[in-house]
Amino acid sequence: MYCNKCGKKLKENANFCNNCGSPVENKVDDKYDYNKTSSINDEDLIKAYVGNNYYSIKNTKFSIPTFFLGTYYFLYRKMWLQVLLVILISIASLVISIVTEMWYISFATSLYMIFISIKFSDIYLDTVRKRVEKIKMNNPDKTSKELLDICKSKGGVSVLAVVITVIFILPIVLFVTFFTILYGVFEGIDEGLFDNYKSDIKNESELDYDIPDIYKKNDNSYNSDTYQSYHYNDSKSSCSISITNYTTYSNKSIEEHLKDNVISSMNEDVSEIKNETINNYKWSSVEINSKEKKEYKYASVYNERLYIVSYVIKKDNNKLCSNGYNTFIKSLRFNLDKSGVDNNTV
Repeated sequence: MYCNKCGKKLKENANFCNNCGSPVENKVDDKYDYNKTSSINDEDLIKAYVGNNYYSIKNTKFSIPTFFLGTYYFLYRKMWLQVLLVILISIASLVISIVTEMWYISFATSLYMIFISIKFSDIYLDTVRKRVEKIKMNNPDKTSKELLDICKSKGGVSVLAVVITVIFILPIVLFVTFFTILYGVFEGIDEGLFDNYKSDIKNESELDYDIPDIYKKNDNSYNSDTYQSYHYNDSKSSCSISITNYTTYSNKSIEEHLKDNVISSMNEDVSEIKNETINNYKWSSVEINSKEKKEYKYASVYNERLYIVSYVIKKDNNKLCSNGYNTFIKSLRFNLDKSGVDNNTV
C-alpha cells in the first residue's frame, strides 16, 4: 500500500504516512481489488495503466532507459508518437548533414534524446492520462473494477513491439535512409540545397566545354540536364570535374553566389574571389587548398541560370591533371545559338 500524496510505501494499517504525514484515506492495495460499487479516481486508473513502476517513473528526474535505449524504450512503453518523431528526426538530420557536409546537424537526434530523457516523466504520464480519459469516455457504463482491468490490459509494456521493430521495421528504415542518401549524392543536390535556387531539368545547360583527353580514358562520367561529372585516376594523377547549373531567382551578384557555394573545413585555405573573363564572359573564382587537394571553383550566371564549375586535383605527379585544368577552364563558353541572348558578356 502506498501514500496517495508522495507515493511512499506505507506500513500495514497505517493511518498516517511516515514520510509526508498525510492521513491515509481510501486505501488502495497493489492488486486493485475493487467491487462493483466502489468509486475510483484518475490516479488509480493511471497507476493501473502504467503498472508496477508508476512511482519510480513519476519521481524520476532523468530517464536512463530513455537516454540509452531511445526508440526501443518508447516502443516498450507504447509511446508510438515519440517513436515516429525520433525516426523522422534521425533520418532528416542524417540526410541533411551528409548533403550539406554540416556534420554537427547529425547530433540533433542526440540532443533531442537528452531533452526527452529529462522530460520523460511528464511526457509519458501526460500521454497515459489522455489514454485513460479516452478509456473512461468510451466505457461510461463500466464499473470501477472493469475500468481498472481495461487500463491494465491496454497499458503496461510491449515486448512484442520491440521484437517486431528490430526484425522488420528497422531494416526498412535503414534501407530507405541509405537510398535517400545515395539518390542525393548522384543527383548532385549537395550543391546549394538550401540556397535560393530551383533545379529545372527541362532547361538544358547552355554551357559548352572541352573535356581533356585524360578524362576520356575513364568510363566513369555522369551526366544529366543539371549535373555533369568526370573523374580520372591512376598511380600518379587523380582529379575530377563537376558542373552544376540551377535556375536562380535571386538578385545576388556572381560573387555572392560563389560564396554561397564554397564549403570548406578548418584545415583548408580559401583564396580571395577573383573576377576574370573566359571567352568573353565574366566568371568569379576561388582556390581552396589543403594537404589533401587543391580545388578551383568558378561561378557565372547566364540567362537566369547559375553555373558552378569545380575542378579538384588530389594528385598531380606527372602534371596531367594541371594541364587538363588549363585546357578545360579555357574552353568554357556559353552556346549563344540556344538562347540568342548574351546578358553578361564583357
